[in-house]
Amino acid sequence: MDSGHLVGGIDIGSSSMKWTIYDYKARQVVDSGKNQYPEGFFKPDAIDVDSIFEMFREQFHHIVDENVSAVGLSCMAPVLIAVDSNFESLLSIPYNSSRGSEFFNEFSSFDFKKHTLNPLNIQMFPQKILWCRSHMPDELKEAAHFIDLNGFLFNKIHRNERSTPVQDIATASEWGLVDVPSRDWWGSLVEMLKIGNKLPELVGPEYAMTIDGVDLCIGTVDTMVSSLGSIGTGKNQIFVSNGSTLCAGFVSGRPVVTDRLYCDIYFSGKYLINGCNSQFYTLLEFAKNVFDLNINIDEIDSSPTNVIFIPYLQGERCPLFNTNIRGGFYGFDSTTTREDMANSIVHALAYLSVDMFNNLIEVADGKMDEVVAGGGLTKKLIGSIASSISGLNYRISSYDTGTLGAAIIALKHTGAIANYPDDVNGFIRDTGTVLPAIPSLKAHIRNFEKFVEIREMLKDITPLR
Repeated sequence: MDSGHLVGGIDIGSSSMKWTIYDYKARQVVDSGKNQYPEGFFKPDAIDVDSIFEMFREQFHHIVDENVSAVGLSCMAPVLIAVDSNFESLLSIPYNSSRGSEFFNEFSSFDFKKHTLNPLNIQMFPQKILWCRSHMPDELKEAAHFIDLNGFLFNKIHRNERSTPVQDIATASEWGLVDVPSRDWWGSLVEMLKIGNKLPELVGPEYAMTIDGVDLCIGTVDTMVSSLGSIGTGKNQIFVSNGSTLCAGFVSGRPVVTDRLYCDIYFSGKYLINGCNSQFYTLLEFAKNVFDLNINIDEIDSSPTNVIFIPYLQGERCPLFNTNIRGGFYGFDSTTTREDMANSIVHALAYLSVDMFNNLIEVADGKMDEVVAGGGLTKKLIGSIASSISGLNYRISSYDTGTLGAAIIALKHTGAIANYPDDVNGFIRDTGTVLPAIPSLKAHIRNFEKFVEIREMLKDITPLR
């Protein structure tokens, strides 16, 4: 193959590593795949980043053997990783860990919304660093640098001689340590945490270095990349990624600061207004482990049940930002069956989606017409219920949006595209399946309204931490 028009994308998620090779000239994916992690890679409060690196290095060289010119990265984020002076990992704490939440009040004098465009929340680093200071002081003292997962993989595979590693600014902005208006580290907070000499140099997602004749771009956080591979930088569309968690958002030309959503640095000088919750695929694992229910979504009855499942098992990020809130089953009676429970868990995945869509629509400048969905748990049943409740067309992509987005970053680096596309449909020939609203499924509107009522009740009675 002619490497002049082949680029690759690698997406490192919390359950698997996906990859794709994209032919820019033919506008099609020519090869792709997924490697599931062995059990134990991802734990509630720690990630085995060293094993992920070994898998990543093998996957990268596999793509290199296919004669690509450049490869872009996409990684779950933010993951707090501390490394020593030899770039060996000392600790790694994932985005959904509640470690350090008890230290939130230590930052009451810091205006997070002004500097980061987001409220202080569970996925940020400041409270986790204080937790490490109390519980892992030796590792913290030994730490030479703090880095995120894509920065860890990028810098480690290069074995760079630089004294300071690099980190893309979009991912770093989710740490809660970047002053977004100045695009630099937030000086007073960094000083308070005493970590100024441990922070990486901030670069753009297209920043690359060459390995074996192939340029590897540092890329950025999976939310941004999935959005880029779903809707580009266009308007009137919501991207949704259905994976271990649910993420959804839209592109804005201006910052939008709220108490329920994230406002993140995006491509082409824009912002991604988005929300990510703390569970999606994990709900199916919960059902299997606790109730011995092996749920096949494709076989679930689409009709609403009397049981409503509120899926906040680990606290919640968007739209609640509450680490204490918990859920459960509501509407149980003596006639409730295991099938009712299984149905309600799957229906709750659609309700979580619509809840996120509604919060996004509420702050959007214009009308949202369509949802573009990707991710490993993208299913027709969930999309049909979500479309029928929300009234939005729900389009299921025929390709993996995260790895395509990573490949588009690589294309931008090579100069094959002058700027990020307003519409990614031109980058792929098959645009997927559109799921319109189905009248019979509108019966779910009543259950969704109850879902929101219960969620608001739980929010009111559960103190924030």
